[in-house]
Amino acid sequence: WLPQKLISPTLRMASAIRIVFAALVAALALHLHVVDATAAALGGLDAGDPKLLAAIELVRRRGLTDNPQLVAVERLAAAALPRAALEDTEPSDDQRSGGKPEEALVSEQLMSIAAGALPLARTSTQSISPRSVPDGSCSLALLDGGELRLLARNADSQDEAGDTGDADVVVHKNATVVFLLSEPGSTWSSSAWEQSLKPLLDVALPCGWNANSSTANLAECHGSTQEVHFVWLTYYFGGGASWQLLQQLRARLRTEVSEVAADPSLAVQEAEARFHFIKTPARHIRAANCWLPSVLNRWSWIGGSLSVVNGSAHNMPLLRTRTSDARGTWAPAWVPGPASLVSGPLRWFGLACGEDNEAYEGWPAPSTNMTGAVALIARGSCSFYGKAQRAQAAGAVGVVIFSHEEVPISMGCAPPDPCHQTLSLRPVMVGHGQGLLLLEGLFPHWLASNGSDSSAMELLANLDAARHGPDVLGLQGGSGGLRRFGSAGSGLRSVALQTMGMQYEQRIAERRASFEQQATTASNAERVIRVVDSQTMDRGSLEVPLPSETAEAIRSGGFDQLEMELWLDCPGHLDKNCGPWDFEMNLYLCSENVTSHPRWCRDSKANLGRWITAYGREGRWLSNNSAALPLLAAAGDSDILHFQAVGWQNYNVTLFFLLRRSAPDGEDARGPVLARLPLWEGGKFDEKYNERHPPMNFSVPAGAKRAILSTMLTGHGWGAEEANCAEFCNHTHHFSVNGNEEIVRAFPVAGTETGCEDQVSEGVVPNQYGSWPAGRAGWCPGKHVDWWEADVTPWLLDGSSQLNSISYRALFQGRSYEPEPASDPQSNGFAAEIHLTSALTFYGAAEGGEEATYTKQEEAGGEVGAVKGQRQPP
Repeated sequence: WLPQKLISPTLRMASAIRIVFAALVAALALHLHVVDATAAALGGLDAGDPKLLAAIELVRRRGLTDNPQLVAVERLAAAALPRAALEDTEPSDDQRSGGKPEEALVSEQLMSIAAGALPLARTSTQSISPRSVPDGSCSLALLDGGELRLLARNADSQDEAGDTGDADVVVHKNATVVFLLSEPGSTWSSSAWEQSLKPLLDVALPCGWNANSSTANLAECHGSTQEVHFVWLTYYFGGGASWQLLQQLRARLRTEVSEVAADPSLAVQEAEARFHFIKTPARHIRAANCWLPSVLNRWSWIGGSLSVVNGSAHNMPLLRTRTSDARGTWAPAWVPGPASLVSGPLRWFGLACGEDNEAYEGWPAPSTNMTGAVALIARGSCSFYGKAQRAQAAGAVGVVIFSHEEVPISMGCAPPDPCHQTLSLRPVMVGHGQGLLLLEGLFPHWLASNGSDSSAMELLANLDAARHGPDVLGLQGGSGGLRRFGSAGSGLRSVALQTMGMQYEQRIAERRASFEQQATTASNAERVIRVVDSQTMDRGSLEVPLPSETAEAIRSGGFDQLEMELWLDCPGHLDKNCGPWDFEMNLYLCSENVTSHPRWCRDSKANLGRWITAYGREGRWLSNNSAALPLLAAAGDSDILHFQAVGWQNYNVTLFFLLRRSAPDGEDARGPVLARLPLWEGGKFDEKYNERHPPMNFSVPAGAKRAILSTMLTGHGWGAEEANCAEFCNHTHHFSVNGNEEIVRAFPVAGTETGCEDQVSEGVVPNQYGSWPAGRAGWCPGKHVDWWEADVTPWLLDGSSQLNSISYRALFQGRSYEPEPASDPQSNGFAAEIHLTSALTFYGAAEGGEEATYTKQEEAGGEVGAVKGQRQPP
């Protein structure tokens, strides 16, 4: 391991023995946490002694860095190495040009090991978690020289954010920054870094960068309050490969922009102002210069690692990669140490979906002998839990599932699988290309023989624990803090979606800040009330008393506009702590002697708002709930806000009311509420649905100047009927007042592949798990449900003495829906349902009269929640 010209063969052997002995002693020292005994544990060697360096290199060259005991040697040695020696070491010119001299390569590898293994206490004492704001500014060296300076986010003013100094590029505190990192063995980075940059360009330059963009449009993007910057860097030098990778990426950026831009020179200039390529690898950035190394260390994790060798060809390596793992407790977690190590022959197990185990897309029939083997399984047709459970029952000791996408995902579990019954093996997932590589390695003659030769090679698979770092992380503009990215299965498209999601949350925060600022002005036309402050939703339910001062503030302030900002945060802001499914959640105002229950009501007429939880992620939303404002204004002193989710979800809930009083002559001014008439509820969607929703008659209150129809309508049910209603079919809902023109609510995106993914900028939580991208009828996983309103004033009959009527019907393909049983029903599917809250609200004139007063009363027929009064304009 040392230069051969310096040491004779005999001395080399003696040195090797001493080095191995020192490594074992060092590992034991770390195991006992005797960090102060570093020098003694390494045989009394000085930090700069070549034998110490050789000891580390022994671990590296043997390919055993995933072994936790040997990693202990690296950590102790790294702590002993002079910091300056690490910081000043860079690849030589030969390495940058592609050559790898032995001495330089050894130096680089040692530096990578040491820098990556530095104890966390040596980088930062700051508590770093998702949504936290890192301390201080960040300075990074650019690829072609110069400095990128990210100004501090925790400063109250731009002056406190940090001196820009001589920095060539300065990113202000309100800009969103996304870091993309390349790590050896990461399927995601190796795939995503080869993709087109168009998704990121569309986000970074929203004013345009292609042939349809003008010079003026491009200029408008510079200095935007929602600037986005993408920062690219590698974890290690990689023998000069990192330089080449970043240079190629920058060249591709210029090419992609130049090929389509109307003004290539300007477009490239603007693009390079948002895309930054960092010279120093992440593991070698000085902690004193930037908080990024601390974040990467704190956010690293122990996960799976797969290596496969060809036992029929002298154990020639076939594949070594980082894997995606099980999410949740249905499979054992990866832990350092020999307990996680699994080895065995790799054998093909098909789709693993039942007794008649199917082959996969023309490949040979699955093996029937899984005893002691690592099962190779194709994704699809059944659950991850079911696949792993069947492989375990067949005797497998490990499971490798390959995806139908190039980037594997974290594997979740949900009913009807018994997710509480933890399996004994640890399933992992690899990408589609990697899976085909393993299949071709197992059956090398299958394709060439057109499927006639299924003779198998002997492949040996090893599954072990390894420490991984994040491929992508974000820093939201303003004080939004750090972000983990969710399931990034579609590569750079997923990065773009997550960035759009951060921008949406930034807009929410900015709007609330604007309301809070306006609340201090003389007009007092806006106000923010924190109604729920980080209270825990237990098993899908949370009851919070509505403060009497909140209702009084609504009444006395004469507010006619209400927005709700809701946070559903998961413990630690970690995806693994979030509920795995998309469940409907409603907010009700429960009143004693008024609703069905004084605390846990679920009355449609008491519904204030609706949200759909995200698949395995937390979310924050801003919704217009002005239609429900009359209910809050009429609230009593003992009324309860009741959050109710269909599933047993657990979240930390925060809720703000953003109240606004419109100008009397404004387009959105509603005037004082005279009455609110609850209309229809939903129900089972079938051929008799319309019969159960007959027309309703009503009288117009005296003084009414405006009538608004408000509905909150979502379709549910899938997998039980051929039309896949009412979640994935476009059913239409028709309302008519006094027989006039119908007002139609339709759902054209229902059933489309990306109907919900296309709404990320409107609040859909990006990069969820499950089937979140597909369009639904009136809702999306991880999004608020909008109230849909229509002004029906023109169709009202003159005079309060005349009887008016309003009708409603729901259709599918132009006629009443007649369910047809699905030809291939899903075991956990259910029949079509419509969830509907609807009301007709009457408003008086927006000017004149006395100060607004609100009183709770009951309309004829026992309808609840009507309010009346006059309001004086501000």
